[in-house]
Amino acid sequence: MVNGLAARTFLAQENWDSAAARAVLARQSYPIMEASEYSKGFSDVSNVEWIWGHPQATDQNLGGASFFGYIDVTPTTGYRSIMADPNFKAIFTDGDIRKNLFRINTDTTNALFGWLQYTKFVNKADQSGHIPLMRSSEQLLIEAEAKARLNKLADAITALNGLRSKRGLSTLTSGTFTQPQLIDEIIRERRRELWGEGFALSDLLRLQRAVVRTASAEKFTVNTANGGSRQETVKGHHQLKFPDKTDFVVNSNYYLFSIPFNEINSNPHIND
Repeated sequence: MVNGLAARTFLAQENWDSAAARAVLARQSYPIMEASEYSKGFSDVSNVEWIWGHPQATDQNLGGASFFGYIDVTPTTGYRSIMADPNFKAIFTDGDIRKNLFRINTDTTNALFGWLQYTKFVNKADQSGHIPLMRSSEQLLIEAEAKARLNKLADAITALNGLRSKRGLSTLTSGTFTQPQLIDEIIRERRRELWGEGFALSDLLRLQRAVVRTASAEKFTVNTANGGSRQETVKGHHQLKFPDKTDFVVNSNYYLFSIPFNEINSNPHIND
């Protein structure tokens, strides 16, 4: 776990040699899970990939106010607030086991009608789902990116293939990517693999990129009571600008977490 935290830190510092070395150490004894394991809900620290996780107990869980209360879209309880965007689904290719976890809710009586549900995270029956904090897949992707940044493209592709082969994808071939192209592919793989695990914001900051959101255009068919059908648009992002109505940009203050007011009010050494 400590090696994994160090690998994350070195990645942010662009210390590529150290990032790769620590990532290799971190994932020792933690193999990449098989494709059949990916659809089991990401809710148990016994998963072979989990280097670090947060077990929960039923008497300590707040139900709807828990991690799974927001991100698990399958139950009849909880807030179910985090839906997938159709433009995110578009970066997955056919054959990818992760693409099978997307489904459009076509039930017109359901509050989630029209949303694209992504069932990566599924709570335990007793609401005690464990929270993933570090997996060997993340560390493998750190190694791949670091090697690519060092222009060791063959080594980077070997690392990336170690994940792709476990997700039902064909392996990539050395010599078919330039360095920028390979780095972009690894960053896309981070998005596909690590969705919901807390890396998108830190990646935007370290990569000096802006949020990209576009309105959904994907359609689906709904059968009507009279035997006909109609077309509906899959729901997606409805906030396409910052709260002040300006366009998304790099390094916005909106990407930074605020210091809580209670901390500011309680600590005389903090200037508000």
